[in-house]
Amino acid sequence: MDRTVATGWGTATTGGAYTASPATAGSVGGGTAPLVSPAPGGTAAMTLNSVKALDAVSRIDVTLPTLPSGSSRAYIRHFLRGTSATSYATMVMVGPDGSSSVILERLRNGAETKFSEVPGPKLTAGKAFSLQISAVGTNPVRLGAKVWAAGTSEPSTWSALATDAAAERVTAAGPAGVTLYASKSGSVTPVRFDNLLTASTTTAPSNTPAPSPTPTTSTPTPSPTPVLTDYPGQRLQAGAIAPGNQSYSVPATAKFVATTGSDANTGTQASPLRTISAATKAAGAGGTVVVRGGVYHEQVLIYPHDRLTVEAYPGEAVWLDGSEPVSGWAKSGSVWVRSGWTTSFDASPTYTKGAPDGTTASWQWINPKYPMASHPDQMWVDGAALTQVASRDAVTTGTFYVDESADQLVLGSDPTGRKVEASTLAEAMSIRSKDSLIRGIGVRRYATSVPMMGTVSTYFTGVTLENVTIADNATTGLFIGAADATLRNVTVRNNGLMGIGGNKADGLTARSVLSVGNNSQHFNNAPVSGAFKITTSRNVTVTDSAFINNSGHGPWFDESVYNVTFTHNDATGNLGKGLVFELSDRIIAADNTFIHNADDGVAIMNSGNATIWNNTIAGNGGGIDITEDSRRASDLSLPGHDKRQPLPDPTVPWIVTNVSVANNVVSQSAGEYLLRVADWSREFTGGQMVSQSEGNLFHRASATAPTYVTVWSPQAGAGSKGYPTWDAYRAATGLDASSLLVTGTSPLTSAYQLNSQYASRASSSLPVTAQVAAAAPRLAQGSRILGAGAR
Repeated sequence: MDRTVATGWGTATTGGAYTASPATAGSVGGGTAPLVSPAPGGTAAMTLNSVKALDAVSRIDVTLPTLPSGSSRAYIRHFLRGTSATSYATMVMVGPDGSSSVILERLRNGAETKFSEVPGPKLTAGKAFSLQISAVGTNPVRLGAKVWAAGTSEPSTWSALATDAAAERVTAAGPAGVTLYASKSGSVTPVRFDNLLTASTTTAPSNTPAPSPTPTTSTPTPSPTPVLTDYPGQRLQAGAIAPGNQSYSVPATAKFVATTGSDANTGTQASPLRTISAATKAAGAGGTVVVRGGVYHEQVLIYPHDRLTVEAYPGEAVWLDGSEPVSGWAKSGSVWVRSGWTTSFDASPTYTKGAPDGTTASWQWINPKYPMASHPDQMWVDGAALTQVASRDAVTTGTFYVDESADQLVLGSDPTGRKVEASTLAEAMSIRSKDSLIRGIGVRRYATSVPMMGTVSTYFTGVTLENVTIADNATTGLFIGAADATLRNVTVRNNGLMGIGGNKADGLTARSVLSVGNNSQHFNNAPVSGAFKITTSRNVTVTDSAFINNSGHGPWFDESVYNVTFTHNDATGNLGKGLVFELSDRIIAADNTFIHNADDGVAIMNSGNATIWNNTIAGNGGGIDITEDSRRASDLSLPGHDKRQPLPDPTVPWIVTNVSVANNVVSQSAGEYLLRVADWSREFTGGQMVSQSEGNLFHRASATAPTYVTVWSPQAGAGSKGYPTWDAYRAATGLDASSLLVTGTSPLTSAYQLNSQYASRASSSLPVTAQVAAAAPRLAQGSRILGAGAR
């Protein structure tokens, strides 16, 4: 970086010109290239678009002139094979004290899949470190990350390693570059870059010494895709096993489906049917359909025979795929055009087909920054997803436009010699069989519209999904609209609006669900988006599940949900609140972790009888938020009532009362408070809303961060008041006499367990009640445990 450039990074010695985002980002001078996030919560990026690297290793030297301040963090990423939105990357997350974490990850349309996170070096302001990423191969992709002090010898071992064999892996050559993100709290941290070097390599990263070469003609077998690798604060291995790894018994009477079959066949193993829909009709009540391995471009109707089973053949991968190859491209100026394209999808932005978006502030579905979010069209080039734009003039590399008036598909990336695919089906599976079982199936790439509710949906009772993966669909992945559904080892990943939705889903049980990277199209956080949202349902259980890196809220129970058990789950890295319980009543939330969510860790809103026990809530945008507003169930003109109940429903009055907060660890809040109990309608006091808060451990980084220990409504009609000190809060409320406030160094380890200094504080926690122990069996009745349990 020996040139001088006022705006941007100019042109590299080799590799072409840098592309800046935003266009005014960066400069070069004094031998380094400074870059700064445009604002807290913003990202700056530099990309060498002329570089097309596949098997490569790339490194860059990084210097922080100053460390992040307060509760801020800096996120520095060096990526290969793509852009800041779709690529492989090594990321370093730097805290105010110079502590760092090294993260090896994949990005797909902005959604992160973190393969590994390990402690990084202690960084010092003004001292450079080298950041390196390596990617080799396509099936699988072998990945490595290194971080070390610049100017010293490169370590012989990798800081982190991963193997990516998932369908979402990045297999196309692409640019190298860097991004810099500043957390929403605090101020931005400037960073200086130098000495970017990207080189081809044929050596896959490994920490195992290479054996002596011996001649061989065999092909290595890819490592199996893990169910889930570790995320910060994640304890659980949740989700589906990868399609092809299942093994279910095959009844002698089963009907078979194969890609080589015909619906005119009899359905035996020797004479299989071609479509799953035809096989479910032929199977009859209580029958089993066995699907042989392959890709099925089909809209499946599970025929309304009761007690049907649809399962993948043992050891064979079955995918329902809503996309198909597209050929016939013709160059037209700077773009490529496929004429005769008549595939069209509904782009309604709400659940009402044809209706416009709402106009109420903060309750619109579409974020103006992502105006095409509700358009379900999807395209991929060599497996890399493209971005849809609103006009032909806006088409550039990596984007596409659907010109419905001209019946044309317009592509900005050269399709020559490449695999181009587009979604041409909207719905994957409509399950119309009561008490049915779907297992071992993968679903991907359907252009589902918002009003369709879900790519996979059911309105019939007693449906079970087991080891089902639903990924890369345009809006919501899975919708449950009937009682007594069971989700067991289900993965919903990178769906455009939401992972899982449910309404009137009484008796729903979700166990070992993984919801990761959903709302990839960046709809607004409200009224719906993110990981998992259940409305107007009763007796719901969610356990042993992980809700990771969704671009919106984590699990959200809203609009007259009654009696929720939410135990032994992880909600981590979501760009909203970790858990939301709103306009509802009765929840036990125990033995959960809520880590690094952008908003509050736990939010109880207009909801009563909430038991919040033994959770670890750390590094979020806020702590525990318990609030009331003017909405009341007695006002039948408001939306959100369960019309199946007597109205107004006495069991769900939408009033915060009898909330119990005990044995929680609340640490490193980036917001203004650790605990807020506030009634914006000024009808209730904090004491009327919260009946108990004891045995907790609160932590703040300093005497002023966060600003308040607690925000509290001290008396009716007076609004809320912030208490900046522990003594003032306890004197005013009479609560947390047995709790502890820690100021300064975090009481948690890097694995978000209490460190040895504070582990003994568990003896001051409250004994686990019979009610909590029944809901969270890992918490033995009578035991004294502080925070969530370990793995």
